[in-house]
Amino acid sequence: MTLCIAAECEYKGTPALALLADLRSQTWDSSNPGSMVGSEDVYKMQEVGGATMLLAGNRPLARALASVCKPSVLEFVQSSPEHENLDLAIDELRLKIEKATAERKAEMIRQYVRSTHGMAYEEFIRLSTTEYADVWQQVRSLHFQAELLICCVIHEPIIIRVDHFGKTHWIDKYAAIGSGADIARAMLCLQLWVPARLHRIGSHELARVPLEECIFRLMEAHHVAHKANPSLVGGYTAAQILFPHHRCTTQPHFIGATDLLILKKYEVPQIEPVRGKGELLRIFQSFSTGSIQDEEPDVL
Repeated sequence: MTLCIAAECEYKGTPALALLADLRSQTWDSSNPGSMVGSEDVYKMQEVGGATMLLAGNRPLARALASVCKPSVLEFVQSSPEHENLDLAIDELRLKIEKATAERKAEMIRQYVRSTHGMAYEEFIRLSTTEYADVWQQVRSLHFQAELLICCVIHEPIIIRVDHFGKTHWIDKYAAIGSGADIARAMLCLQLWVPARLHRIGSHELARVPLEECIFRLMEAHHVAHKANPSLVGGYTAAQILFPHHRCTTQPHFIGATDLLILKKYEVPQIEPVRGKGELLRIFQSFSTGSIQDEEPDVL
């Protein structure tokens, strides 16, 4: 029950990543799934050296997935790869994460077989696949019930998504995970990921989005995702900015001012009434006669 977003930007000429996550969490009694309760007090960012991981999905399982990835992420940020070899270092990081998640997935399958059938996995695989077809289908569909965004700035902004199955994806520009991810991505892709000054001229100039504009975009995406499904995406958020050598948060007054800009953007503008005949409406069909006329009748 989450929305986590990361996006590339720049501040005073320095590459950066803006991170935003809601604080929503929901729990329920497993014997009564309808008794769901929620709170707005869960911090979904986990700092790992110079990187930050954003956690989405089932909270305990997301933390377990993060712990599997943590050693590889820490090793990567501490290795300080050269810029010309950054792509190779990221590929190596992805391979290590996928190896670690695959080992964890194998253990999940073993635990599932033990808990459901009371036998070791090695014994289970010798049984008839036809007789236990339903179990094999469930084994194939097992996943982590969680996603991660691994974020850091080493020479340039880096966003790696770890999906439900432990696969990694090196993401360009921005990424979103969690219950509100689809709506957030739709909002983020409405305009080119370039500074606002270049929007009207349709420029594809390679210029990073300023941090201030990036924060606006992330907050707007969260605002719409929350409005669309407030039971899944919380109304309160935590923000963090990553630089090559520092992480920080944002000033409350800037967030407040940005909130007001977003609310103002989604107000219906005052439109002057158009009441002269023929100025607003056309082609009128009478309910009584079925006749059609262009001129607006006196009685509507």
